Amino acid sequence: MMKKTKLGVATAAFAVLALVAAACSSTKSPSAGGTGQVSELLGQGASFPALLYQKWADEYKSKGVQVNYQSTGSGAGIRAIKAKTVDFGASDAPLSDKDLNDSANPDASNLIHIPTVFGGVSLIYNVPGVKTGLKLAPTAIANIFLGKIKNWNDPAIASENPGVSLPSHAITVAHRSDGSGTTYIFTSFLSAVSSDWKTQVGASTSPTWPTGLGGEKNPGVAQIVKGTGKATYAIGYVELIYATKNNLNVALVKNPAGKWIAPTLDSLKAATASVDAATVPDDLRFSIVNAPGDASYPICGPTYLLVYKEQNKSREPSEARARTLVNFLWWALHDGQADAEGLQFVKMPPALLTKVEAAIRSITYNGTKVYTG
Repeated sequence: MMKKTKLGVATAAFAVLALVAAACSSTKSPSAGGTGQVSELLGQGASFPALLYQKWADEYKSKGVQVNYQSTGSGAGIRAIKAKTVDFGASDAPLSDKDLNDSANPDASNLIHIPTVFGGVSLIYNVPGVKTGLKLAPTAIANIFLGKIKNWNDPAIASENPGVSLPSHAITVAHRSDGSGTTYIFTSFLSAVSSDWKTQVGASTSPTWPTGLGGEKNPGVAQIVKGTGKATYAIGYVELIYATKNNLNVALVKNPAGKWIAPTLDSLKAATASVDAATVPDDLRFSIVNAPGDASYPICGPTYLLVYKEQNKSREPSEARARTLVNFLWWALHDGQADAEGLQFVKMPPALLTKVEAAIRSITYNGTKVYTG
């Protein structure tokens, strides 16, 4: 079962060990017995990190490998890796125990999680006269998406926004219509802050929404909220970089410390810094929503690449393909991290990186470990 990490400050001794481990981590790609690589890798899934993965693909061409990544949503990425039509699937949601023990696909139990970066989910809205910075408490957010808060001037919203002229107009709720890891992070947050949400809906890539209109991917949700140049009185959620690039109004969210926090790279870094790597399970399925700390933004989480631990079970298996995939994963977790912050993602912390490296080192082909660095 996926584990919610215990969050807090690691001990000084652990921090020292983490720094030593980080210093020993090499950015040099691993190698395996034999020579050669394939010229193409196929990936599919999460739209949340798509801009970053596409940038990585462009840069990785210099290694003689074309990484073709299709942004189709986390649900599609999970289906594709299970069907073995891609070399890696991408999802912002870790696989559930049910996913891993899929009787229709016994090889699913061989899938492992490679977290790559951390990202945030922004709440966007379109209300006349209300600019970026509307304050929304966690319970109010849950009740809006449950359909319990129906109008913008509801006391639960108005009381947190004195001096803001909120209309009596009905709220239009926008959500993803496709299987989405962004939705998983958002609904994980709602489950953490609202017992009603947890029992009635829960955390899922494809929940049964109590209310609202569905849009495909970030552009679909944003289009519902933005409309055609007029007030829609709508609220929705998109990944941080999408909100930033499109200059969308974003809400401040109250975190567990009682502070109103905007989704920014710095507030995501603060949330990520609260992760105690020692408590992250070895299978790397974990959540950091609602992280502690005065500066932490509460709606964020890791995004994953899903690969077969035994590459002989993967798409068109060969030693060369296994080597090519491992080389790319190692590069992404080292050299590729330099691209993260420019796209509003947080790099993998050194102490957690050692666990991710261990997962990459565990990948085998015909029972022999591919990594030999």
